[in-house]
Amino acid sequence: MGLFVMELFEIVIAVCLCALVSVAWYIHRQHQKYDHLPGPPRDSFWSGNLPSIGKVIAAGGILDDYFIETSKTHGLLFRLCLWHEVIVVVLDPECIKDVLVKGNHPKSKRIYDRLKRVFGKRFIGDGIETQLDQKRWVLQRMQLDQWFKPHFIRQLAPEFNEFADRFLEHLEAKADGKTEIHTLNMFYKLTMHVLYKVAFNVDMGPLSAENHPFVTKMKTALAGFAAQLQNPFVAINPFKWRFRHEVREAITYLRQTAYKKMLERKLAKDKGDFFPNDLLEYIMELKEKYPALITDEILLDNFVTILMAGQETSANVLGFVIFLLGKNPECYKKLQREVDENVGAVSVITLNDLEKLPYLDMVLKETLRLYPVAKTTFRETTKDYILGGHLLPMGTDMLIKQICFHTIFSRSSYVYWTKIC
Repeated sequence: MGLFVMELFEIVIAVCLCALVSVAWYIHRQHQKYDHLPGPPRDSFWSGNLPSIGKVIAAGGILDDYFIETSKTHGLLFRLCLWHEVIVVVLDPECIKDVLVKGNHPKSKRIYDRLKRVFGKRFIGDGIETQLDQKRWVLQRMQLDQWFKPHFIRQLAPEFNEFADRFLEHLEAKADGKTEIHTLNMFYKLTMHVLYKVAFNVDMGPLSAENHPFVTKMKTALAGFAAQLQNPFVAINPFKWRFRHEVREAITYLRQTAYKKMLERKLAKDKGDFFPNDLLEYIMELKEKYPALITDEILLDNFVTILMAGQETSANVLGFVIFLLGKNPECYKKLQREVDENVGAVSVITLNDLEKLPYLDMVLKETLRLYPVAKTTFRETTKDYILGGHLLPMGTDMLIKQICFHTIFSRSSYVYWTKIC
């Protein structure tokens, strides 16, 4: 019996060693394919450049800081090794144009497949953001684009004015010179209320009330989404099981709520009740028009995608506008004068009135230049490809980082703000 146990133990050890050697060889071969590309030296054979990235984040920085610092030494196109994977980071403007326009490279299947689920739970699935099938993507884009046409947005001016008034009343109640508010969280709440109303005809209650469960659950889901992107190992970290459970519950709530809203709308249509021509209607029409290609799950994917993308991006832009105006008081004063002179006495602002505010338009565009809302995209080479004088093997994942491009190639933000002031 003892001899059998020893032999079994030796077999297990041998299998483990073979597996370890196989994994090590695979990682070596993957890294070797990209050794001809510029890039920082690997901190570890196994984890590649992850330790350096971790140090930047632990010090309070973000991934963009690491990219910018790395570009100073290794140029505007470099490779990063992350365990067994290698990603080529593209910051050079001509290379970005090559990847997105000339090369017309498709989305990276490996990367976008990971975005569809959070901790194993379907989140944005095959919505318009993560849809990899070109035919389905085109159908979704053509259908949903209709709701974003200028003539349609103009019809929403009454709702925008209503929420602007409610928001100002909410701020006035707190403007006692003592109460501190979390500006970004406040904008998150506002944009969720506005989007839920104009896109899905649902009133989430007064802004002064406690957060609607949908706001709270979306915040939890986004935290899980971000955590999974920053550190894939959070999905198996035993100390994070409660966090993963909360994220999965939040996603379940979001998708179940979306399904109930769609079911209510379908019943209203069947009974001949009035329903607005909102974004929910355009989403549901996708399946009516293309039943063989669009499923109920894809409808839910788009519902959640629109809420996630519309709410967070809008709130972030508003937050960065306030941040930049606070850093540039002269610009703030000039913008205040323009608003006072053109719409200060107007009780209801229309989209035509906004055309009288060119400086506001400049402020928004400069904010988006410095802090683009969609700052990253991933593409994949479908064949060996020459980019910036470097050969990228077929199947290479490329990371396009617009925010780093703007940061590297702009002069100081002060110069730009001075020019438009």
